[in-house]
Amino acid sequence: MAINELQKQTNINIQEKANLIWEIATHLVGFYKPHEYGKVILPMTVLKRFDDALAPTKEKVLETYKKLGINRLSIGLQTADNELLSLIGRIHTYEEFLDTYNMAREIGFTNINVDLMLALPTQTEKMLVDSLLKVINLNPNHISLY
Repeated sequence: MAINELQKQTNINIQEKANLIWEIATHLVGFYKPHEYGKVILPMTVLKRFDDALAPTKEKVLETYKKLGINRLSIGLQTADNELLSLIGRIHTYEEFLDTYNMAREIGFTNINVDLMLALPTQTEKMLVDSLLKVINLNPNHISLY
């Protein structure tokens, strides 16, 4: 295949994916407070945002994902230690993660991945093991360690 043909096909594939993302975003925009409308929030990052803009509406976002046929979630916990989450600049707590995880299961998501991070500043082996055990006890479909 010639390079021009390959570039053309790649552009088509990218455009199809972009169209899908924007279609999903269009369904979600009504769930954000007015001050959030000016921001572009891609659907795959929505569940990683636990700030004031999303917290009151995350159930609606999850329900919309389910209705649109999204069948796999990846939730970035990073660590179950709230002090460490704050230290690395995360805006959620372990309890907020747990609330979202359980809500996703209740809504019917059967394929959930949880992200954890290794070698964080001040992270001890005990902290890592504690996070792993908490996540394993939730029985996610997959755990990613970075």
